[in-house]
Amino acid sequence: MGKMMFDVMKNRAIRNGDPRAVATMCNMLEESAAGVGMSKARLMLQFSKEYGIPVAELAELCKKSERSNDIEQKTKEIDRLAAQLDASLNLPD
Repeated sequence: MGKMMFDVMKNRAIRNGDPRAVATMCNMLEESAAGVGMSKARLMLQFSKEYGIPVAELAELCKKSERSNDIEQKTKEIDRLAAQLDASLNLPD
């Protein structure tokens, strides 16, 4: 499920330049990056360079994403993303 969510966020970031999607990817990779010795600041710098989002803006969005722990909100977001993914794949109902 995590890989699918990351792929959806990556597609949104690439297609629309969505800063929230980039922040979500950054938060998702934080633990893995730390495992190979990469700080979150360095990870944000890398994402900032790749997607053209100022580091300060990305840092603020990452903080907001971290504070957003509301299960109902996350469930709605997952449902919305799943519907968006289904639509992009042109799957029959």
